[in-house]
Amino acid sequence: MVGLRPRRDRSYHITIVSVTVFLHRCQAHRALDLHPLASHFFRLWLWMTTGMVTKEWAAIHRKHHAKCETAEDPHSPQQVGIKPGALGRRVPVRQESYTRIR
Repeated sequence: MVGLRPRRDRSYHITIVSVTVFLHRCQAHRALDLHPLASHFFRLWLWMTTGMVTKEWAAIHRKHHAKCETAEDPHSPQQVGIKPGALGRRVPVRQESYTRIR
């Protein structure tokens, strides 16, 4: 049909909203309180579509803000270069998320 997008486009947009609203605003910055049902939906959606673990993502993001553009920033292109992000390689999230911010 004309004008309808494939189903995968909708799931992509749901994932982007989940990261922006749930992981970033609600979990990492605690700037937003969501209804428990919405939180459970976002958490389940992200786990099923990306494999992200909420606590790990929030911990890495908080560390990024706390150590921004220093040698301890977990994903600074100035520290680790542009290649890891451009090639899809990530910081070992599980290990890094349990490293305490000092």
